[in-house]
Amino acid sequence: MNDPFISVVVCTHNRATLLGQALESLVGQTLNAARYEIIVVNNCSTDDTPGIVERFKGSRTIPLLRSVDEPALGLGHARNRGWQVAQGEYVAFMDDDARADSHWLEQAVELL
Repeated sequence: MNDPFISVVVCTHNRATLLGQALESLVGQTLNAARYEIIVVNNCSTDDTPGIVERFKGSRTIPLLRSVDEPALGLGHARNRGWQVAQGEYVAFMDDDARADSHWLEQAVELL
């Protein structure tokens, strides 16, 4: 398969202080930005999660970044919401407190 498009889903609940680092690591991927999207699933957050995503969108040239809300609390609900709105041929999940190695997506594509 040549040039698959990947959707990276980051589910979050009241972790705005960590979310920016996760997004920063995804923006810094060596994979061409046109080959992946980032979906932040806001799972009932009451903190500044929407603000973090909006500020991130406005401050960089980045891959497609969008946010969706999931009103049912729980990681399973959030992950299901994420893959349901994903546009990629493949879906990768990343925790909101993780940092992806800069070659993560490029190496995943090589394995595919």
